[in-house]
Amino acid sequence: MEHAVQPEKAPTTETSARLQQVREQVAREPNLSKAVEYVRQQVVHAPNVDRNVAKQVDRALREVVQLQRQGRESEARMRLNEALVKVEQAARVSEAGRQLRDNRLQASQDLVEQIREVRTQVTKAPELSKALEQVQKQLVENVDVPTEVREKAAIAVKEAQWRKANGQEVLARRTLVQALEDMEHAVQPEKAPTTETSARLQQVREQ
Repeated sequence: MEHAVQPEKAPTTETSARLQQVREQVAREPNLSKAVEYVRQQVVHAPNVDRNVAKQVDRALREVVQLQRQGRESEARMRLNEALVKVEQAARVSEAGRQLRDNRLQASQDLVEQIREVRTQVTKAPELSKALEQVQKQLVENVDVPTEVREKAAIAVKEAQWRKANGQEVLARRTLVQALEDMEHAVQPEKAPTTETSARLQQVREQ
């Protein structure tokens, strides 16, 4: 299978998908030497592969070559597959964690925008009663909003209603706007961690 060692264009997929592709190609290559060279080209020397992945695979390739020279080809092939599986699994864990962080970050950003929009409506609404209705509808009664935010919004609405009932409408609106601003800051997402696949891969030890 000469095509097995032919250079390919670098895929745009995640590291784990690339490693899976390489592992599957290696399994189809009957010539171990060609398989080793293919891995070296597609992983170790590939510029878009994480350097920690490249180093671990390169280390495994050295062991594979040594085993092959000792005539232990079956064991060498097993070692190669084991190394590829290990880095692939580590990459998948890292990618899943990164995706989860990205999802949480997006959810936090969406919530900030929602609270900010409500706060703007409260500020501009000519009638405080209409503003209170918006907070009640968009935050307090919205099941998609986190419970903690809904509870804080409910408290803010009750306080504003109490002040309004006591003739303190200006103060009621000001207090409500401040409460919404505080909630907005409280749910403001932190900067997304810059941890890449390498952080997880550093924890993977070669046997």
